[in-house]
Amino acid sequence: MFSFSSEMFFYIGVGFCVVWVANNCISLFFKKFFGINPLYKGLRVSHLFLGVSIVPPIEELIFRSPVYFWGTESLSLISWMVILLSAVLFGLIHISNDMIAHGRKTIAGKVRLFINTTTTGIVSGWVVIQTQSLLSVIMLHYLINVVAFFFIIYNQIQDQKRIIAT
Repeated sequence: MFSFSSEMFFYIGVGFCVVWVANNCISLFFKKFFGINPLYKGLRVSHLFLGVSIVPPIEELIFRSPVYFWGTESLSLISWMVILLSAVLFGLIHISNDMIAHGRKTIAGKVRLFINTTTTGIVSGWVVIQTQSLLSVIMLHYLINVVAFFFIIYNQIQDQKRIIAT
């Protein structure tokens, strides 16, 4: 469950790249066709701190444990069904949390957030099957959140500079 393997870091890297490219493509699509700003808009640093501290292991234990325990060692139909179910639940809980914290988002923004987090959940489930380790997806989740944290902070600083300059 929490063991290291030599290929774990490969799958974490591949998973991160797939999530990063997919979520940026989804965000660009929603920005172009619906005028939705990037995901960082409206987030608070306190939420981000939780996202890079205690949230990743808790979410991964909740949402990827079923994949670890009920998925198989190969990507069978059962594995994909468990991965998709856990990914959809992962997406829904993020919409629920987002509605509580930032109830002003549009329907298109909620759909984009659901697609982004569900995609991340699918990739995370795939990483669990490939590595047979929950530690790998906890590390992947930390990596995604830490990189997002730095982009969010950078963009918020740039927004403040633009406000001061005007």
